[in-house]
Amino acid sequence: MGPSRWLGFALISLIGACSTAGAGGEGSDLAPQASKASVEAAQELRQLQHQWRRALSARDTAFFRTVLADEFLLTGDATTQTKTDFLLELADSSGAVPAARAEETNIRLFGDIAVTTGLVRYDLPGNPTPVTSRFTEVWVKREGRWLCIHGHYNPLSVVQRLERPQGETAP
Repeated sequence: MGPSRWLGFALISLIGACSTAGAGGEGSDLAPQASKASVEAAQELRQLQHQWRRALSARDTAFFRTVLADEFLLTGDATTQTKTDFLLELADSSGAVPAARAEETNIRLFGDIAVTTGLVRYDLPGNPTPVTSRFTEVWVKREGRWLCIHGHYNPLSVVQRLERPQGETAP
């Protein structure tokens, strides 16, 4: 797999790395008096993201067949990937998924729709500078299950990564 195609595939792996959002605390837009249903929904999404990381490392296409909506679309570079494209690439790929660090992660709930946003940094073997991407994911709850319907990943250039002083967070 070529470097640019690998990066595209790696970006989808970031969905599973983004599980630092809290329910009613740091990393979520849930108010302290959030309903029990909202807190439970955020917890469900965090659990799915944890399972996502495990499934990605194991190249478990069966898991992704159940968690990606049929109309799932991945965007963020010159290409797009459908659910089928992603599953084929996952099955054909080899190697471990690099460890990721999620920052500025939020889960916002709108009834049966959730929007997850944040910043992800992860280390590629042989690359001294972490790859950094901003992400947005859209999840929908259908028949009692959360399904990911869209993921958009915007890789940041080295210049963009270096512009923000250490410790400063985005507005």
